[in-house]
Amino acid sequence: TCALPISSKDATTVRTVDPWHLTCIDGEWYVIGWCHLRKAQRTFAPNRVRKIKFTGESFSVPPSFNISEFLAGTFRVVGEPDAPLKTVRLAFAPTAARYVKEKVFNESQTVTPTKDGGCVFEIKLSSFIEIRRWILSWGSECQVLEPPELRADIVQQAQGIISTNHSPPPRTRRRGRPRKNV
Repeated sequence: TCALPISSKDATTVRTVDPWHLTCIDGEWYVIGWCHLRKAQRTFAPNRVRKIKFTGESFSVPPSFNISEFLAGTFRVVGEPDAPLKTVRLAFAPTAARYVKEKVFNESQTVTPTKDGGCVFEIKLSSFIEIRRWILSWGSECQVLEPPELRADIVQQAQGIISTNHSPPPRTRRRGRPRKNV
């Protein structure tokens, strides 16, 4: 067991964690384990850890924990272990289809070509956190076919992007040497 001061965007909290598994996904390291503060299985990014303090307490990895089963419901690494898997179906434009076909995110994934050269991507996930960002990164080249709650979330995110970027950005001072009045 170890104590991890973890930095987030809001604050630094000390988490006492039983680290069950260390894994590298897409070149980024993650620790999956038991968080004593949240009393739940959690995933931690070691790059947010400022210092590790070993508590001297020992632990055993629960026999029910299986890293393959845990990752099976994730897009990359973030999942909700007790949540049911939901089918996500996305339609991709021909300009994106070749890139979508290149990567396998989990074993449930299928990619079906469409007549226009695009594809339909299908995957079963326990959380939409990571796939939401991926969908948004494709812009208008990706359409959420299902589930309806993910489609509504993407619409809301897109409306937020439009609202944020509709008006010109505030003026900021230029960096560098101050101008002299002549």
